[in-house]
Parts: sequence; C-alpha cells; structure tokens
Amino acid sequence: MRKYELMRPSFFENFDKDFDRFFMPQNSEASSWKPQSRVKEEKEHYHLAMDIPGVDKEDLKVELHDNVLSINGQRRDHFHKGNTDYESFASFEQKFSMPENVNYAEIEVSQENGILDIIIPKLQLEREKKSLEVKSGAGHFLSTLLK
Repeated sequence: MRKYELMRPSFFENFDKDFDRFFMPQNSEASSWKPQSRVKEEKEHYHLAMDIPGVDKEDLKVELHDNVLSINGQRRDHFHKGNTDYESFASFEQKFSMPENVNYAEIEVSQENGILDIIIPKLQLEREKKSLEVKSGAGHFLSTLLK
C-alpha cells in the first residue's frame, strides 16, 4: 500500500528492550518480533490484517495519534523442560502512517484466531448533482484576479 509507511523504532525503544532483557530472571527469555502484516485497499475502506498468534486481547494495545496507528502487543509462554520451568516473553510494536482520506470515528478493531483485523473506512465525499447558475460578464472571483 503506497500510503502506509512502516516507521522505524527510535533508539530509545531498542535501548529499553535491551535494558529489560538484562534484568530478566535466569529462566526467562525475552525477545521482540515483527508480526506479518498485510494492507489491502478496497473501494470504501482499508483492511489491515496482522498475524499475532498467542497474543491475548488484554496484552494488545491499538492507538491512533497524529495520523499514526500504533499497534503494541506481547505474549508470554510458560513451559517445562527437564526439572526447570521456563517463561518466554516476546513483544512487538508497529506503526503505520494513515492516509488523509480516513474516517477516524468509524475504525473497527477485532481479534480472532491469532489474526488482528483493523478496518479503516475511507471518508465518503458527498457527490451530489448541482446545477450552476450561468451569469453574464466576469464573475466576482475572475474580476478580482484580473485587477
């Protein structure tokens, strides 16, 4: 999609992740991952789909600020190997610049079977038929330009 641009994380976001990883317990593993996302433009809306298996609704945050859609999430896995219990933690953040023709009030976000679906409706411009009056001589705007 031409109008969607994935923004790069800032230096501080990477620093925070490295800092958190340093203080994780011994039997824990932290990582970040970039979920696969797809954007499709339809006649009346955009459809953003993202693969986020293992992410619970409570661990997901979708925000819109200054024409940027931010999607953050995390997943935790607990598993047993030998005599030790392990915990795995992975987080992600992706940002998308929104096109100008978006109806922000009608955006819908849903999650089912490991897929996050975001429907972003386009603004519907009124295209009504209008008869225009034909005047004699130069119009006000045209006469102003010619001065």
